Amino acid sequence: MIREEVRVRKRDAPAGQVKPYEEVTDRTVWNGERGRLERRVIVIDRRNNKYSQTWYSLDTGEVTFAKSGDLSDPGMHGKSARR
Repeated sequence: MIREEVRVRKRDAPAGQVKPYEEVTDRTVWNGERGRLERRVIVIDRRNNKYSQTWYSLDTGEVTFAKSGDLSDPGMHGKSARR
């Protein structure tokens, strides 16, 4: 099984600040709920405190699942973040 991951970090900050404010990860992963490989895109925007996750079918390209919200909201990060 081949898995590829692309991670891009974008800085939009004043000189001297080195933290990336926006990070995009595009990866093909197994989705256990649907029992197949899917493309997952996660966007983390630290500057605006936003998080989004979108899953796509590899066969059709259609969106199979999407969620977005505040990065600081534990509900955006699954059960492990709510312990």
